[in-house]
Amino acid sequence: MNHRTGAILVLSGPSGAGKSSLLNEIINDIGDCYFSISTTTRPMRKGEVDGVHYHFVDEEEFKKDIKE
Repeated sequence: MNHRTGAILVLSGPSGAGKSSLLNEIINDIGDCYFSISTTTRPMRKGEVDGVHYHFVDEEEFKKDIKE
């Protein structure tokens, strides 16, 4: 039986620092990985897609999700 071990990588930095570019290179290099999509209450920027770049919600839904 083959067991795989995993690792967690957290990319953190300010907007425009290159996190998405780095993530794309990592995915191209390692291939088999899972990307967790964050939720935000900020407005969607040009070129962003809900459920791809972020889960865009209003503040009420965000607070409701925290309680749940």
